[in-house]
Amino acid sequence: MKKISNTLVLINLLTFFLLSAMLGACGSKKFQREIETPEIKINLVGNKATSMDPYLVGLVVTNKKSNKNVSLNLEVYANELDEKNPTFIKKGDQKYSITFEQTDHTNRELILSTTNDEVIVEEVL
Repeated sequence: MKKISNTLVLINLLTFFLLSAMLGACGSKKFQREIETPEIKINLVGNKATSMDPYLVGLVVTNKKSNKNVSLNLEVYANELDEKNPTFIKKGDQKYSITFEQTDHTNRELILSTTNDEVIVEEVL
């Protein structure tokens, strides 16, 4: 009888831990960041439905001189998006890089540049 009750306790504990882990995986995350330079304004909004999903990131890059913009959506496989990830650096005259570090330690880099009127977004492959 005692052996059966110990087994039931163990099964209940395992069930509790499995359910806790599954519910923890369901927590959604949100991310928003705005970056501004003299030439462009960048608005990033990301949503992650569960810890197993990628961030779905909406990116809007606006040319401040002409007010024209480019919008795109991308998937980023990262544990966290915050003030440190993605990184943003100036690459040259009117050219910037935004880089997302992903969970597998690969980078997803976008080159953002402007002409007099346009905005150009290119992904480094």
